[in-house]
Amino acid sequence: MITSNVHANNPLLRGVSILVADDSYLNIRVAGKFLQQWGVQMDYALSGKEAVEKVRDHAYALVFMDLQMPGMSGLEACSAIRRLPGKAHVPIVALTADNAWETQAEALAAGMNACLVKPFEPDELFNMISMYM
Repeated sequence: MITSNVHANNPLLRGVSILVADDSYLNIRVAGKFLQQWGVQMDYALSGKEAVEKVRDHAYALVFMDLQMPGMSGLEACSAIRRLPGKAHVPIVALTADNAWETQAEALAAGMNACLVKPFEPDELFNMISMYM
């Protein structure tokens, strides 16, 4: 595990509210470790259905969405979020362990804004967030 304090004093992300949706609590903890260092207010969801409910009820600046979740996949959750009143333009970044261009194209076609391949480096996570702030 690579740790990074490089962005810890950067005020860009301080107080920003982000949702991380992944059925692996370990993946959520890894992302959360860096987000916390950067002053991000992180919430999490362990399923696509829970992610849709949380986005419906909260104002997130960005959502990271795992593609492979049981029940409602990340692709289905993204489509459901896009149909929520006032939530059509919430940035949603796919989290995937699959680096294939077909997977990334499928995520973009489903309405996601970008893809971040797991495992990711802290700088990749920071740069992805920075693109939407």
